Formats: sequence, structure tokens, C-alpha cells
Amino acid sequence: MEKAVENLRFAGMMMANIMLVIILSLFCYTPVYGANEDPEEPAYSDQLIASLEEMVGEDNMPLFTKECVFGLVANVIREGGNNGTVQWQFSAEGAYGFKLPSGGKAVQTRDDVIYLKNWTTSDEESIAGLPLKGSCGVSAVQWSYGRRIKWCDILLEIIGDSTNVSQEDILLTDIKMIAAELSKDGKFWSNITAWNPETPSDWANAICRCYVAPRDVDWAADYACGVANWLSSTYDEEVLMAYKAGKEDCDGEV
Repeated sequence: MEKAVENLRFAGMMMANIMLVIILSLFCYTPVYGANEDPEEPAYSDQLIASLEEMVGEDNMPLFTKECVFGLVANVIREGGNNGTVQWQFSAEGAYGFKLPSGGKAVQTRDDVIYLKNWTTSDEESIAGLPLKGSCGVSAVQWSYGRRIKWCDILLEIIGDSTNVSQEDILLTDIKMIAAELSKDGKFWSNITAWNPETPSDWANAICRCYVAPRDVDWAADYACGVANWLSSTYDEEVLMAYKAGKEDCDGEV
């Protein structure tokens, strides 16, 4: 009987690992583009890793090590908030009448940014018991509430008088938000470092719980840890160097 139970437990673990591989192959190996989908552009996560690694070693950014970068980007991949994407319930389902002026699921125009900044619902409305007023998230970390408004303000400052929003505009906005929130003076610093993270999966776990803070945090943290390990073992340094050098033939797959 004990042998049978052990076999079942082993089979269950193998099935879970197989499912994780399938999920990663379907999701992580697909280049992630943003508001302006362009197969000539490097995947968003490649660009994010390259940009974040520029911060490694900066005095005000003690969080940023290579392991931290993989842990953070793993959470971005898990969130699915790639380069200006608005929370699925709003952008895909049009919850409570939400609809970006451009008609897409990601921010593409100045009007989209203004619409997103000013979006609100009544205090009585909710999804799964959570109040929705100002709650739709956007981009890398799915920033919501006041953080979403701050994200919009930074993006509006970046685009100036332009009526369109580029992938580079949103990437820079995301980087500015992350740099402000994960600096040594940021409010998330002490909570994340209290977990004493060292490996990519350690960082993914701490960042998920203390920074991204999704609703189902245990499941999300486990998923992010798996992605972080995958990123750290498969990420191609040539993609990073090609992106930094501005080569047009850079076609990262992460």
C-alpha cells in the first residue's frame, strides 16, 4: 500500500513538472511584444532584462544584481503585463464598459494614456469581492490605483506632444517606475531584502510576495520561481549584447 501511494505521489510530481514545461514552452518561449507589435523588435522581456542590467552596481540600486533581474522579469512574465498591456478583465472583457480609445489591449496613443489615468468605477462595483475603483492594472507590474496614475503621468511626460506611444516609451516608463520603487529609498526595499534572497528563484519569490503582490500569492510565487530558474539557465547573453549595441537582427526569444 505504501509503495502504491509513493508511486502515485511520484507520478503526480512528474505530471506537475510536465505541465510546467508545457506552460513555459507555450508562453515563455514566445516573443512578447507590446502595444506596437513588431517582429523586428527584440522581445519585451529581453529589452527589460537589458535595461535593468544597466542598473547593476549603481549606488542607489543595491537590489539590482543579475539574480534580482531574473527574479523581477520572471514576475513580469507571470503577470502578463507586457509593455503597456491593461489588466485582462478590463482590456479583454471590457469590464464595466472599459475600452481604450485605440480599441486595443495595450496603451498605444496619448488618448489611451489619458483614458487610463482617469478610469474609475463606482465604489459599489466589484469583481470577486474586490472594489474596482481605479483598480485596473497596467504594464510590467500591472500597476494599479495611485501607482497606475503615476505610471500614466510619467508616460505623458515622456511622450510630450506626441499623439502616439512607442514600445520604447513604455519600456522607459516601466524602468522609471521600477527604479523609483526598488531603489534603496523605495518603500519595498526592506520588505524584499528581509527574505535574504540570493538565487533567481529566491528573488522571484520575495519580489512576488513583497512587490508584485498578486491575489493568489503562493501559486504566483511558485510559478515565478520556475520562470526565474528557466530564465537564468537559458537567457542568451548575445541577445543582451545585441540589444545594447542596437543591432537590427536581434531576435531574442525569452
